[in-house]
Amino acid sequence: MKIKSIHIYSHDGQRRDLLFKIAGLNIITGRSSTGKSALSEIIEYCMGRPEFNVPEGVIRDKVAWFAVIYQFNDGQVMVAKPTPRGGGASCSTAMLRSGTELQLPAFGELVENTDDETVISLLSLRLGIP
Repeated sequence: MKIKSIHIYSHDGQRRDLLFKIAGLNIITGRSSTGKSALSEIIEYCMGRPEFNVPEGVIRDKVAWFAVIYQFNDGQVMVAKPTPRGGGASCSTAMLRSGTELQLPAFGELVENTDDETVISLLSLRLGIP
């Protein structure tokens, strides 16, 4: 499994995309406090972790949904999760899609259709680990 892309959707529907090369090594650089460390938290959150550990600040305040597309040898899995409601510390619902070449949903198409347990089960099955 590789990370194909990370996407963040603002409350007004704007989207920011971070695309990775599937082959080779990707290096993320930037000034201090620009969100590099938040990327690992977003990835874990979109792997079925209910705890929302994205650091306080702009990302937490401005983002409505987080999405990650995972690339497997035989297809892709997209997991999108909303920011916890009311400034909460966790969220256990998600949007899940799988296919050979996924199209990223528009903001209005984001809908919770599963839970973290299902996300973890699917990713574990695809990875061949319990």
